[in-house]
Amino acid sequence: MNVNEAVALASRIESLIRRTETFGKSKNDVLDELLYMANDLRDYADRIDVAMYNELRADADAYNARRGV
Repeated sequence: MNVNEAVALASRIESLIRRTETFGKSKNDVLDELLYMANDLRDYADRIDVAMYNELRADADAYNARRGV
């Protein structure tokens, strides 16, 4: 997750709290939105995991190429 994604998530949580207070959202509405945010976080984590794996793999390939393996 980059800084912009983290800030966007924080804004979504703040907005959810404001909407809950302003519009009297139900507990189920709030829980549904939190579940949606949790799924977004899981997607962010999956993308970070893939990016880290690809970077590690590229570093290993470069290392092996230098060694002639």
